[in-house]
Amino acid sequence: MERDGTPEWSTVVPTKNKRTHSCNIIRTHLPCVRRESKNCKSPIDCFQLIVTDDMLETVVANTNKYIDTVSVYYIDPDKYKVKRTTLSEIKAYTGLLYMAGVFKSNRQNLDDLWANDETGMEIFRSTMSLQRLKFLLQCLCFDDRTRSLAMDLMKEHHRERAACSHLYRELRTKLERRITSPA
Repeated sequence: MERDGTPEWSTVVPTKNKRTHSCNIIRTHLPCVRRESKNCKSPIDCFQLIVTDDMLETVVANTNKYIDTVSVYYIDPDKYKVKRTTLSEIKAYTGLLYMAGVFKSNRQNLDDLWANDETGMEIFRSTMSLQRLKFLLQCLCFDDRTRSLAMDLMKEHHRERAACSHLYRELRTKLERRITSPA
């Protein structure tokens, strides 16, 4: 700049023999997968490294406990709708939620996804009935509700704030073992 504030123009390229200040260097460490995570060939393999069958069995057991408590409110002709769930059904349920995300239909009405005309998707209809999905959506439990009621009474004395914190901790440790975080 000149003294009067006008820019000084030059046709000569400035010399590059100066070092770049370390504060101007951006160091990036992108997250990546570790060890056995690199051997995964499909999205299902990746999912099973993070969410194990033991974690899903906990969800199945707690959901079945809740289904048992809810089933007393159904009249006899509707008892067939209130059957207990299994591990394979919870996996199918999770897969349907995943596929809804893949198809970018997370805000789409469930009735539209299960429609029999050209607008619905066959994978949803062939995996599970809409009535069953809605029932599981209402009854899905990640924790034992009787335990969580007791935890609400003792919150001041416990460090566990979330009722399903044991599943969260297990999921977090699995993610930390499988994925490096940015520095």
